[in-house]
Amino acid sequence: MDRKIDKIVFYLILGMTFVIPLLINPWGMERYEVDKIALFCFLVEILVVIRLWQCGSFSNLWGKIKELKFFSLESLFGLLLISYSISTLFSISVEDSLWGLIDRRFGLYTILHFVLFFLVMKSIKFKSAQVKMLAWVFVLNSFLISIYAILQKFGIEFLTNVRYVTLYQDLSIIRPMSSLGHPNYLGAFLVMGSGFIYYLLINKQKLWLKLFLYLVMIINGLALYLTLNRGGWLGALVTALVFLILYTWIDPQRKVQVRGKLILYYLKKVSLAFFAIIIFISVFAGWWGMGGDIRSSEDIQQGSSMYIRMLEYKYSWQLIKQSPIIGYGPETYIHQSVLRPRTEIEKIIDDRYSDRVHNLWLDTWYSLGIVGLLILIAVYIKLGQMIWKILHRSQMEDKKIVIMATSSIAGYLVLVQLHFDSLITLFILMILFSIIYNRYNANMRITCKSSESQIDPKAYLSILIVIVCSVIILLGAYLNLSAIYLNTICDMGCFY
Repeated sequence: MDRKIDKIVFYLILGMTFVIPLLINPWGMERYEVDKIALFCFLVEILVVIRLWQCGSFSNLWGKIKELKFFSLESLFGLLLISYSISTLFSISVEDSLWGLIDRRFGLYTILHFVLFFLVMKSIKFKSAQVKMLAWVFVLNSFLISIYAILQKFGIEFLTNVRYVTLYQDLSIIRPMSSLGHPNYLGAFLVMGSGFIYYLLINKQKLWLKLFLYLVMIINGLALYLTLNRGGWLGALVTALVFLILYTWIDPQRKVQVRGKLILYYLKKVSLAFFAIIIFISVFAGWWGMGGDIRSSEDIQQGSSMYIRMLEYKYSWQLIKQSPIIGYGPETYIHQSVLRPRTEIEKIIDDRYSDRVHNLWLDTWYSLGIVGLLILIAVYIKLGQMIWKILHRSQMEDKKIVIMATSSIAGYLVLVQLHFDSLITLFILMILFSIIYNRYNANMRITCKSSESQIDPKAYLSILIVIVCSVIILLGAYLNLSAIYLNTICDMGCFY
């Protein structure tokens, strides 16, 4: 029975991985994140009910809790939730910190669902075949999303009611965003999904599948270039370097070849991809016609957004020094940003207000205080310890899987130094965390006992818990589906 439930949970997660990035509400205007987050929360609530029912009794659930160690990922995520809760309680805008901003919805409520998603994911024993299925879903998704982004850049759009985050002109939009709602989200998705492509390439594949993977790499690279996402460009470079270095390091045969054939092999691949990108840019720039001269003029902008970022970093640091312990609460930076004086140069470049600090560490410190920041750092330290042990003690296949996840996380950590988290980044991040966790605890999994044979007194308590949770889930489902509906019919949108 447990195996059947595990399969149901895995295929539900596989469906989430395919549907959520592609989901578009053409009547939702520019708030793409609202519908995706609502669907994500709804499905996570279903997964939690399935897992609670699978545990069978309160004693089994309590037994799993008692097995937790203080410095485990589960405990650290629990501490992070406590930090979020305290910062929300003392927030300068409790409502925004709890539910999130109207077009972000990234408050405590959503963060709680991400932690629950990780707890559900970590209970799955990922086999190599399942990891490959997950990787192929990301490859197919990224291919479709990248093609759509390239078509958008050439002015081919299928959804006429969509409002673009960036400026729209006659022949194209300046920065395509595909189905993800923002060019930066698109860049982050392509960076964090690139590790899956590399993982599939180092495994034995049929020739036509390898050719398809190379095609996807080229298409994704073009789409990433068009996003003009500098953090994404750096993240993609770091992802590729980390994957190549770690894979060369764990394979003794490749260590011998690294000075000769291996370098030549990868140089050929890089040269081929570079040649394909040059061909695309030549077509896009108008060397062969097709109105490229007009499109190229769209990308010429005076000033740089990095100038604004540096001003925001300086301003956020001044705010942090005023409340360094518990912060100001999640999703509240926009209330402070409107008070920051604007320079004349900044007004010319971009006079919009920032709703986040475009840096993971500064944004966390501002929102949660130094305690929350230290807990987040501890999460990555613990993850690094797990990765180190896996690369030294596990079998080759496990090492390949962990290298895939590690390289994608490395790219993520680079890109969030210039941007901030979104649904798609944390969604993929929790999947990568759970994959590493499962490889680490492959021989330490605690299974829930079955309670099908008889119902003991403790089982009645578990039934009560499931009933209460089901009521909460139904309420959450109503709220999340209402969010999609209201986002569709309201110009400004509302949630509850």
